[in-house]
Amino acid sequence: MATPGQLVEAMALSLGIPVATVIQFDRQLAENGLRSKSGRGTSAAAVTARDAANLLIAVAASPLAGPTVKEAVRTCEAYGTLKTRQSASWVDKFPMFGLPTLASLPAAHSLREALSVLIDGVGKGEIFQLPYRDMSGRASYSSFSVRFDGPEPWAEIFAFDPVEEEQTARLVYTSAEVAKWLRSRPRAAHAVHGGRGFRKRRPARGGDLHQERHISFATIRALGSLISRAG
Repeated sequence: MATPGQLVEAMALSLGIPVATVIQFDRQLAENGLRSKSGRGTSAAAVTARDAANLLIAVAASPLAGPTVKEAVRTCEAYGTLKTRQSASWVDKFPMFGLPTLASLPAAHSLREALSVLIDGVGKGEIFQLPYRDMSGRASYSSFSVRFDGPEPWAEIFAFDPVEEEQTARLVYTSAEVAKWLRSRPRAAHAVHGGRGFRKRRPARGGDLHQERHISFATIRALGSLISRAG
């Protein structure tokens, strides 16, 4: 089985972050019920896809400034509970990219649920690939990304074919507050829904700094492979 320690090591290796830093994030999540735990050593809990999703969210979505690790739980909850915005999401083509589980998610699912399902599906054999090509599962992992925007929590799971640009799939996640703001301004909502780079457009609060982080399919595959060893 895959242990919390192995999850920390895999996450640190994939993201290029010191293990000691990821340990601090993991400890914060474990102490607040956001990571499985049961004993130590051989009795340590087997980590789940949900555990991996929570740790990924906490690390990848954390702000570049401030007490980052201390905010791990708040960051995990703020981004993990973001709901999909159906009017800005195109899910029907995810199966073409080898990721059918993303197309089967319920309409009101959260980012945490999507990443959990994605990691679990990859652990069970799903693999990102470009549509309509016999590449034996090989593709440019840069054609797939999970993006976290801040300080206003926003996220996206995105896949595209760099040759056939109309082949695009994505899931967009916003807070209830941002969704309400867009619904109250149809023109603004129309503007941000068009094109590949969907982004919310509303006045920034607390400063003009915008932060964006993203990962490729390489990290998702590493986490899925690890979780599959947990049984």
